[in-house]
Amino acid sequence: AGAGAGTCTSSGAVSAQLVSSGFEPYADTIMGRGLLWVHARLTSTTASASSSTTASSAASSSSSSSSSSAVRTKEVVFTTTHLESFMRNYPSPGSTYDGVAERSNQLRQAVRFCTDYATERARHGTRIDAAFITGDLNWDDERKRSSGNDRRMLDVVASASSGSGGAGRSSTSDWTDAWLECRRGEEGYTYDAKLNGMLRGNLRRRFDRCLVWNNDREGSSSSNNGGGSSILSPVRCDLIGTEVIPGVTYRKEKQ
Repeated sequence: AGAGAGTCTSSGAVSAQLVSSGFEPYADTIMGRGLLWVHARLTSTTASASSSTTASSAASSSSSSSSSSAVRTKEVVFTTTHLESFMRNYPSPGSTYDGVAERSNQLRQAVRFCTDYATERARHGTRIDAAFITGDLNWDDERKRSSGNDRRMLDVVASASSGSGGAGRSSTSDWTDAWLECRRGEEGYTYDAKLNGMLRGNLRRRFDRCLVWNNDREGSSSSNNGGGSSILSPVRCDLIGTEVIPGVTYRKEKQ
């Protein structure tokens, strides 16, 4: 892990400053998988104005106005990862390595990393407002006709966070799935052999996820953000890359 200095500014008077970053290797992997993370400070500035008008005479008046800006900051841990993959003919021909146990352990480690990081920063006076776990999680828990290979993802997340206690630690209800929050009931397949002609077979899965943790689900004030709710909630989720790229072809020959 290393500290960094840098600021990225986007439209809407929001800037992101890199506080720290690093790579957390998973303890249970044969594929060298791990968690890539950054701690960023998000700063937003909202302008407000107040004005007062006084009449100087029956025929004329003068007005004066003053403006001010409210500055709020959010301390955010953003992570991305690629959890253990399915592999045929391993460890021997005819065998299958499904990676189910490894994925569960890796997800728990990712959850604990985020909440442990929040706890450690809290000891030094910095409140982490939210954390995100994103990426190709290879998760299979949403089949229509069966339960899938993996346990329900949020149940595994809860098993990592339950009974943790302490400042910055999460509880079962603190982690949410952004797609389920915004578009519950919609398929959201990020691997879709039915719609993507470049893929063989009929596999359709929501392998890619975005999990969101809020340090304050009740919306109490945070010392970091200038007052008000510290909750960062997903408001919109979309699938991108669903259109054919002209002139580009690919065919997957092996699973």
